[in-house]
Amino acid sequence: MERFYEVRYRNINGTYYPSMISSDVGFMYMMQTQHDFVSRRFIVLETEVTKKQYQKRKPRKKVPNFTSIKDLKLQYDPEFWESFQIPPKLEASVMIKAALSRTTSLEEQFKKNQRKIN
Repeated sequence: MERFYEVRYRNINGTYYPSMISSDVGFMYMMQTQHDFVSRRFIVLETEVTKKQYQKRKPRKKVPNFTSIKDLKLQYDPEFWESFQIPPKLEASVMIKAALSRTTSLEEQFKKNQRKIN
């Protein structure tokens, strides 16, 4: 099983707050047949940094526990989507290199596995 975690931070007045938390898991069934990959992203759109900002927030209706997001009826908000910026995704090659070099650098692996020429 391969696991990859990433946390991106945003600098707000000299303090770093999480802006995106990513979790990717890949695994194979019996190391032979089925390959599965699960990717999850948690994106922070706004950060309340002072108690005053937090207290100004209007109470909102809470979603009941164990409610699936796909079952919720939500109203489309064009103003939100006009200003929304999707965080850039990592290129697949960057993720693969990171997974392969977790225990030993790729350069060391290449040197170790090179064929000896007499």
